[in-house]
Amino acid sequence: MKLRAYFITVYLLLTLMLTTFANSQQTPRIVEVSLPNSPLVSFRVVVRTGSINDPAGKEGLNALTSAMIGEGGSKSLTYQEIVSKLYPWAASIDARADKEVTTIIGEVHRDHLQAFYKIFWELIALPRFDAEDFARIKDEHLNYLKNTLRGNDDENLGKSGLNLLMYSNHPYRTVVAGTVQGLTAMTLEDIKAFHRAMYSQNRIVFGIAGGYPKEFIDQVKKDLASLPAGTSTDVLLPVASQPSGVEGMIIQKDNRA
Repeated sequence: MKLRAYFITVYLLLTLMLTTFANSQQTPRIVEVSLPNSPLVSFRVVVRTGSINDPAGKEGLNALTSAMIGEGGSKSLTYQEIVSKLYPWAASIDARADKEVTTIIGEVHRDHLQAFYKIFWELIALPRFDAEDFARIKDEHLNYLKNTLRGNDDENLGKSGLNLLMYSNHPYRTVVAGTVQGLTAMTLEDIKAFHRAMYSQNRIVFGIAGGYPKEFIDQVKKDLASLPAGTSTDVLLPVASQPSGVEGMIIQKDNRA
């Protein structure tokens, strides 16, 4: 229990530091929390891109691109090969898309750090973008919007409706996962182009915590420098419209509930 509480504290600290860096133009863009006695190493790579960066008519592009990293293959390995390697290490890689940032998360025991990091970084910089992975993940996202959100998840459906009501003329109005129309219109080439544009040096903050050797950071710096420089143009968010009196929304759907 002490170890769990310890890492919850580290996670919160690292997340806070990454958020501060992600919303600034400061350098360097590496956040370190060195814990020499820790047997674990935790990665948090924050990419300054979210659903607000989805092009019109391709809503869900950011979420689908990040899912192709967290649930797809790399240049060297297929998705199944990656799963087979991570399992005996008790390691994990996950991607979480949000409205303004996307976070790639990795956890591994320090004994497997080098082998794990090779996979982790290649997923970020050189994802496989396999056609079968694309079809599988796209179908999962469509199923979430069509069936899970609309039919079985009233809490998040209510939150989505509230966003739609509060942000009617604002990028926040769209569900992070996108829209059925946007996902249906999406192609694998859209994913590749979006990744080239957004996964660049100036948009990434690399966070690491745990029992990693000091010289490991030199490899991280080298890898970050290998990314394209990119552009720093941000989406200008309009001021959200204010409610006029008491406003409400009723969501009606055909089910037994």
